[in-house]
Amino acid sequence: MLTIIELQLIGAIVLIAAVSIFVSMVRRDNIAALVAVPGLAAVLLGTVAIVGYESFAENASDGPSAIVWQSADIGRSVIVFWLAGGAAIATSAIVSRARPGGKAFRWREGGDLVISGSAALGLLIGASLLTLAGVLVYGAENLLSRSTYIPQPAIPALAAYAGFLLPSGFAISVLVAETTRGAARFLASVLIAVQVLATFAMASRQLALLPLMALAIGYSVRGRASVTRVVSAALASFLALALVVSLREAAAGSHGLGPYVTAVVTGSVVDWSSSGSLVLGNLVFAVPLTGYVADLHEFAWSDLWLSMNPLPSSAAAWAARSPELRVHYFIPFNAVGELSSLSIWLLLVAVVAATLSTYALVNVVAARGSRMVPNLLLMLYYMSFALSLQYNTRSVARFVLAIVALAGLAYASSLVSRSLDLGHGQQASRRLAHASARNVRTARHRRNRTSS
Repeated sequence: MLTIIELQLIGAIVLIAAVSIFVSMVRRDNIAALVAVPGLAAVLLGTVAIVGYESFAENASDGPSAIVWQSADIGRSVIVFWLAGGAAIATSAIVSRARPGGKAFRWREGGDLVISGSAALGLLIGASLLTLAGVLVYGAENLLSRSTYIPQPAIPALAAYAGFLLPSGFAISVLVAETTRGAARFLASVLIAVQVLATFAMASRQLALLPLMALAIGYSVRGRASVTRVVSAALASFLALALVVSLREAAAGSHGLGPYVTAVVTGSVVDWSSSGSLVLGNLVFAVPLTGYVADLHEFAWSDLWLSMNPLPSSAAAWAARSPELRVHYFIPFNAVGELSSLSIWLLLVAVVAATLSTYALVNVVAARGSRMVPNLLLMLYYMSFALSLQYNTRSVARFVLAIVALAGLAYASSLVSRSLDLGHGQQASRRLAHASARNVRTARHRRNRTSS
């Protein structure tokens, strides 16, 4: 196996090559570049992990993650990330060169998007239902106060979806706030506050994704993003992630919105002098976790089919199998590690398939002139990538299935709405034709009377 020094040198070369290819895609085809962002992030994560391996392992020496840092083959982990990231970047680069036409789609076309009052009302109702469902699934009492980090949710079979429902409602609320004024915007702002507080009470790392989601939606609405907004979103994501990490350390005996707010008010939340290493260590933790899971070879092909099963855990026998597919009570296996434990080729095929399908879907939607939907699709793609680093294959599969189901419902509703609009349009055309005919007959009758 290569030494740490040799890996660091190779990492510098790999990172420079990845950035160079990425920059060339930005100039030629920005859709390909946006789809390649997870690949670039994977290469960067592997490089950062190998550069700061000793300091990260030292910071994790007294926690549950110490098992992974001490046992995982860091070289194997980093190589897996470089290969997966390289496959994503290479796939995007190849299809960007092969695509006929060659001109990149730009979201800068057109002015700000504006939605109607009825559309805003429908979106607000949807966001409210998603927020309510997320709170009920996770359990309102668990959000307010609980004694353990992992609670007993009100609906155990659906608890995994609570973290998906709240960010989805947040995205809709931000869209309404960006495209409306007055009462609709006020109600959307109230929902945003509730969703942020609920995510904060869950101590979910998705709290750090919310500012980036807001930035992406604002960009899709206006077709532009100021430097101030980009810097503010990046800083807010960093601070949110540091806050969540530190709350787990500071409020180990008591969790929920009440204890966390108390920790913020008393100033005992975080040692800001070490927050940088906490955040980076939490992000880079996915690298040694991947190597650890791959080296265990506990994940079998039968587990892959079980993970893809859309049935609830009890019906799919997942509840009996899942305790064995985790490093620790608090640390499940991650999807990247599970797939690479079966075969590195399986992981690479999955990466290429995800890259190609996302690129094709975004291109099809963008070609129809939409600015909002492509960004939302990319945001969901990024979220699935983040889930694959920290959570198991079953979580990623359920997230993708939920998004496909929601997209199917949205498409079906659009077809129904279109048919209704078409029916109303045909009726209006017939009424207009009858009115025109009456006008012609009336004018002819008047001419006849005048001539006589």
